[in-house]
Amino acid sequence: MKKLLVAATAAILLAACGGGSDGPVDKPLNSLWTNTDTGATLDMQALQLGQSLTVALFPPSAVRCLCTLTVIGSQTSGSFAITGCIVSPYDARTNNQCTALNTTGNYSKSTDVLTLTTPNGASNYR
Repeated sequence: MKKLLVAATAAILLAACGGGSDGPVDKPLNSLWTNTDTGATLDMQALQLGQSLTVALFPPSAVRCLCTLTVIGSQTSGSFAITGCIVSPYDARTNNQCTALNTTGNYSKSTDVLTLTTPNGASNYR
C-alpha cells in the first residue's frame, strides 16, 4: 500500500511540473515579452489579432512612449505596425525619440521566442 501511495504521489508531482520535461513551454503571442539584448519589455497580454492595442515602449533614452500596436496574422507569424507614438507625459523636447519608434514589419514566433523584423533589423524577445 505504501509503494502505491508513493508511486501515485510521484506521478501527481511530475504531472504538476509538466511531466518532468526540460523543453521550452509554448508561449502564446499575447504574453509579456522581454528583449534578449536590452531587457526592455513588450506587454502584449491584452493583444487580440487584427485589433489595435496601446503599448508602452521605452527607447534607450528611458523616456516612456505610448504607441498603438496592430498585429495582423496568426500566433506564429504575420505583420505588425507601431504607430502614433508619443512621449508620456508629453514634452515637445523629447517627443522625437518616440516618433522615431513608429515602424512596420513582420513577426515570427517559435515555441518561446518572438522575432520582430523591421527595416532597421531584427529583435528577439523571450
